[in-house]
Amino acid sequence: MPQHNLVAVIGLAILNGVFSPAIIPVFALHGLWYPFFLPAILPAIFLACSLIVSTFTLILGGVPAALYEKISGGGKSTPVSGLIWLVAVALLTLPALPNFLNALGLGSS
Repeated sequence: MPQHNLVAVIGLAILNGVFSPAIIPVFALHGLWYPFFLPAILPAIFLACSLIVSTFTLILGGVPAALYEKISGGGKSTPVSGLIWLVAVALLTLPALPNFLNALGLGSS
């Protein structure tokens, strides 16, 4: 997988982790997964929520690429599987786009 594809995949996952509406349910359930020994301050909880959503985006976006590699029989990473991963992560990031545009001042209020 070319380096620029990997950077784009990670960048989109980070964008999704910060602006995704999926942060709301993850935050609502922080009492179940947030360790009791860490300080329960809002920025730390939000950072952890963002990391969870970003990581989940990377993992879930990689499933179609892994299935393609398995079905194609090569079992190796190819440019096509990298492109599949990029497209899957981009599709998962679409719900975060309105929030991102609002943060830039380009969205409707």
